[in-house]
Amino acid sequence: FAWIGESFMKIDSITIGLPVKELNQAKKWYRALLPDCEEIEPVEGVWEIMPLRYVWLQFFEQDEPEISSKVVRFGADDIQSAFNHVKAIGSVITKEPERVHNVVEYFEFEDPFGNRLSFYKTL
Repeated sequence: FAWIGESFMKIDSITIGLPVKELNQAKKWYRALLPDCEEIEPVEGVWEIMPLRYVWLQFFEQDEPEISSKVVRFGADDIQSAFNHVKAIGSVITKEPERVHNVVEYFEFEDPFGNRLSFYKTL
């Protein structure tokens, strides 16, 4: 729920936009990373998947996607399995699995377009 001034507004979904250079390549790669997601193409040049109820990843073509320091993080129950899966689909892994005290275990990687991603597990 979000408060806007004096009025009350209910947020009912979240969409995270990620630029990609080639939409068909993004479809193939993200279908391998996150299989069995609901998919839609709301307009030409835009493709969306829903990896979690009410959360959408939206991909749109951009000739020169900007490099960002932002990271999209996915919660997982088994970091080693997630790591093995990410390696198997040929991702650029930028940080090997790491444990931060007894708080979180995570690793970071990139999609083929330089978008930063991560899997994490809360301990």
